[in-house]
Amino acid sequence: MLRIFSALFWLLVLALGVLFAAANPHAVQLHYYVGSMEIQLAAVVLLGIWIGALLGIAFTLFWVARLRYENRRLRKNIEQAARELAARAPAAARE
Repeated sequence: MLRIFSALFWLLVLALGVLFAAANPHAVQLHYYVGSMEIQLAAVVLLGIWIGALLGIAFTLFWVARLRYENRRLRKNIEQAARELAARAPAAARE
């Protein structure tokens, strides 16, 4: 069921993208540091969306990697504390 909704969602996004491109066939002047070029408005918007998505993915991957590192560090701390408690338990039982 989730796959169907996902497929319908992406089909809707694709259809809206095609409609946007068809409704805006105008060429716009794109200026950048080393020059400029004339490109369709839909291509500029699509390029902006792709750059934003790639930046979002990159930052998300960085965040996930940092959290995995922190989880690994905390697990090691827990294991070390458990070993310390296990080492103290026989000594406490003898007293």
